Amino acid sequence: DFLFDGKSSGAKDRKKGGKAAKKESKEEFLARTQAKREARQQSKQEEAATKTIQALFRRAKDLSGRKREAEYEFDAEVEGEWGGAGWKEVSGIVRRLNFLCGQHLAAWLSNVNRVSKCVAILLPLFLNPPPTPYLPIALSKENAAVFRLQMSRLSSAIAGILSSNHWTLADTSNPRLGALLQALIVVTDSSLWKPITTPPLQSAAQHHCSSLLQHLVLKQSLFASLRDGLMRCQAAGASASQVATLLGTLALRPLSLTVGDGKVADSEVAFSFSREILSIPQLPLCLPKVLLPSLSHPTVWPRVVYSLGSVARKERRARRMHRMQQA
Repeated sequence: DFLFDGKSSGAKDRKKGGKAAKKESKEEFLARTQAKREARQQSKQEEAATKTIQALFRRAKDLSGRKREAEYEFDAEVEGEWGGAGWKEVSGIVRRLNFLCGQHLAAWLSNVNRVSKCVAILLPLFLNPPPTPYLPIALSKENAAVFRLQMSRLSSAIAGILSSNHWTLADTSNPRLGALLQALIVVTDSSLWKPITTPPLQSAAQHHCSSLLQHLVLKQSLFASLRDGLMRCQAAGASASQVATLLGTLALRPLSLTVGDGKVADSEVAFSFSREILSIPQLPLCLPKVLLPSLSHPTVWPRVVYSLGSVARKERRARRMHRMQQA
């Protein structure tokens, strides 16, 4: 019994095991490898998403803290004396307000008090020669780009706030809205800027206002908003005559200035004017009599006619291209 006969039971087990273990095909191997690869990829994506969420949370928390700090600093600064403020101080206030409100109109609407305080500081610097120069430094080559960006954001926000309140017609007794409307009139009309007296500064100021009005018309749909306001003034009658005068002045202003950024943008402004303002039913009854001569201003109708002709040429060209493509 103890003699080795050359046979091993382990061989049978290995043989049986070899039969039991199914050989993996090429397709199964590729499928298993692909599944592992996808699992690793998903794990990496989940890890990256977790890190991104954590980073966004930390950034939002940091931004919230910075905004609270900016709010505290803004509120503390605007309560001080601003009689001798210059470019650096006022630019810092406007920059901080832009940071607080950002790009969303809802944030500006929730900060109307802060916007009004900023405008109360800013407006006298346009209407009265201050002890410390603001506009001459703002229009200099070093600061013109920053000044243009700040005024574009602030003017767009003011126009959005006024449009949301139907251009003060929803609450005519609100002095803050009236001050904002006055501010929009002033910052878009360089002829009202008292500190600007020399021809080079006057030219720079006019170009600034032209670019600002072009931005409000083409990017913020100013004419469409003013159309709604003018039609509401028409319905309100004599009680809204003062607001109608201001809105009519604002509506006609882009057509009386030279945009200076090319005929394409100039034509788009004129076409928007003809589409939104000239199409108001009974427009002469909507505008105050003092503004009616402005409709015949030599810079108005040639630009309107040119814009309509440009649009007609574009439409004919588009139809011609469409027919050629079909053929």
